[in-house]
Amino acid sequence: MGQAWTPILVWTEPHVTLYGGYDVKKAESFFAHDYIYEWTHEDGKVSKHINGYKLMETSYIGNQMVNDVVSELVAHRDQSPRIVWMGEYASDARWEGATEDDMEEVAVLMRFIHGPFEHSIRRKAVQDAQPPKVWILCPDLGQYIEYDREKEGIAALPLLCAIGNGLGGGDYRGTNMDLVGTWAYRNLVVCDEEPEGWDLTEMFEEE
Repeated sequence: MGQAWTPILVWTEPHVTLYGGYDVKKAESFFAHDYIYEWTHEDGKVSKHINGYKLMETSYIGNQMVNDVVSELVAHRDQSPRIVWMGEYASDARWEGATEDDMEEVAVLMRFIHGPFEHSIRRKAVQDAQPPKVWILCPDLGQYIEYDREKEGIAALPLLCAIGNGLGGGDYRGTNMDLVGTWAYRNLVVCDEEPEGWDLTEMFEEE
């Protein structure tokens, strides 16, 4: 059975009160089932179509959910953003470089996805959002990718941030499997120009 995937963007921002300020972590989730398109045919019949919920149904450049995640990543570029693209079967999955603190935070995010408070952090879909062309860097690994919505092909960001790939149908199986999940929950940097001296991450191709 295919597993539904939920990208979650986490960032840190200052919270100021009468008694001083401190940093807090905030999160936005992008639930695949929220991305439902509705249109009316010439005969008046209404049709609905889901944007896709399996990993490879959504992990392509120009997909609306991916566009929304990139747009929000750009909006929070100065707030130490992290992304985890979480499969619903991934509660016990680990990834390279994960610390115990990371695992605890991801476990909390999993409870948000499956628990009664999901609606409190779920982000409303902004359909037809168009992110700018950007380069996304992972400083921990010295790697970067380009996101250009005018191009075609597999979007690397979901696969690089995926936790739980291979646990369900519709997951990614193809080239560079060793790179899947290596960016999960790492700090990311957004640039408006292609960086120099960094390694362009290999692209993905399905088998």
